[in-house]
Amino acid sequence: MKRLINPLIDCVFKAILGDPEHKGILIHFLNSILKQNCPITDVEILNPYNAKEFLNDKLTVVDVKAQDAQGHLYQIEVQLTLERCLSERMLYNWSVLYKKQIEEGEDYSRLHPVIAIWLLDGTLFSESSVVHHHFQVYDSQHQVSLTDHCAIHVLELPKWKKPEHHPLEPEDAWMYFFEEARHWENLPEELQPIEPLRDAMSVMKRFAERDADYWLYEARLEGQRLQRFRENEMLRVEREKQKAEDDLKQARQMLEETRKQTEQAQQNAEQAQQKAEQAQQKAEQEKQKAEQELNMERQETNKLRELLKQAGINPDTAMKS
Repeated sequence: MKRLINPLIDCVFKAILGDPEHKGILIHFLNSILKQNCPITDVEILNPYNAKEFLNDKLTVVDVKAQDAQGHLYQIEVQLTLERCLSERMLYNWSVLYKKQIEEGEDYSRLHPVIAIWLLDGTLFSESSVVHHHFQVYDSQHQVSLTDHCAIHVLELPKWKKPEHHPLEPEDAWMYFFEEARHWENLPEELQPIEPLRDAMSVMKRFAERDADYWLYEARLEGQRLQRFRENEMLRVEREKQKAEDDLKQARQMLEETRKQTEQAQQNAEQAQQKAEQAQQKAEQEKQKAEQELNMERQETNKLRELLKQAGINPDTAMKS
């Protein structure tokens, strides 16, 4: 190829999976990822690829929406940066498409399953080594499914590793393509037998070789860089704000702890003062008691001396003897 192209850049991604002229690519992709009992044979792309939609707004979020012959709806999105609340956004986007199937007052029986597929160029579930997660409305404790209308598939491309000892399964082939094709000039030989992947590579070559498509690609690439920069700045500001709030909270806690310690020290000082005053009062009471006892002894002694004198006895000589 004249230039290397990343198939995860949204305009390329949608041109690969969202072009009605090459809907066989989308059909093969869906069957490879979903592995349903009844393979999809035909789809209608509800929001076909149109280069103009990318020119008007460099920050537009683009997905691929399609519907099969049974009425099942499919939503395929690619995410290059793992923004905050991405899991909540996945569920919300699914709910919007599900709700749009009927108008107010229409019968719920008109609702069909909505299957969302998210390709992530990052790791959302670091606690798991699994590449492909399939989320449903399911009671795992009692193994009961509420409905099959909700399915959200999350594929974390960085976790994927090329199998070494067995041929590539269809899902692996697509994971291989979306993870590594940004480095390719030509489709690897092992993928050459898969016609939809040859077609996908042709779309990438068109972006690489036709100037108009390449400048669109560059504009989207720059727009997504700008978006990532803004998201990172918002995240940095949010982190700094959170740190300031945490520091303020910690300072308030320390101030409160200091206040409590000061109050406790004051209480301890007051208690010590009370104990000292009580001890002083007790000492004074004991002193007064001792003085009273001493006075009584003196009075008794004086009485005894008077009695001795009245009896004609010298009290000093008698008391010495």
